[in-house]
Order: sequence, then structure tokens, then C-alpha cells
Amino acid sequence: MTRFLASLGAAATWVGLGLQLYILLVGPMGPVSGTWRFIAFFTVLMNLFAAIMFTWALVNPVFSVPRARLQSAVAVNMTMVGGPYILLLEKLWSPQGLQFVADKLLHYVTP
Repeated sequence: MTRFLASLGAAATWVGLGLQLYILLVGPMGPVSGTWRFIAFFTVLMNLFAAIMFTWALVNPVFSVPRARLQSAVAVNMTMVGGPYILLLEKLWSPQGLQFVADKLLHYVTP
């Protein structure tokens, strides 16, 4: 069951990150500014850490205390990112198309 949940989490997170990176790379800012903007968001950084944790759990399902501490830290940070976004920022814009999918994956599915 651990591997199944880890694979779902890893897939959702990596797809969301990939979509967001793609959107920024092909956007009007260009690849350099798009990459810089991609890594500048705390949401992206926390989702990157979550993707690494999901992938780690998928590759090595043996539970360990250091991994549990890292997972807890990522979960707290994801809550700190997702909560304010859902409560305050989501109402300020309405993403369309691929941006909508990336937004939902990074702010709802992964956390």
C-alpha cells in the first residue's frame, strides 16, 4: 500500500511541477526568466521536496526516523503554503487550461 500511495503522490507532484515549468519556459518571459521564476516560488520548492519524499518512499519503502522527520517538515511547509493560497490568493485569479491543471495538482492534490 505504501508503494501505491507513494507512486500516486510522486506522479501527481512531478506532473504538476513539469507542467508549471513547461508553462513558464514557453511563456513570454523566455527560458531563463521562466526558470528563475519557477524556482522563486515557495510553492514550487515545497512541491519539489514533496516529490523527492514521495519518490524516496517509492524507491525505499522501509520506514526510518530521519525520513519521518523530513516528511513531517515537508507536510508542515506544504500546509503553510497551501492554506494561505486556498484562503486568500486563489480568489485573485482564475487559471485556464494547463495552468489550471498545474495549479490544482500543486495546491490541492500534492498537499
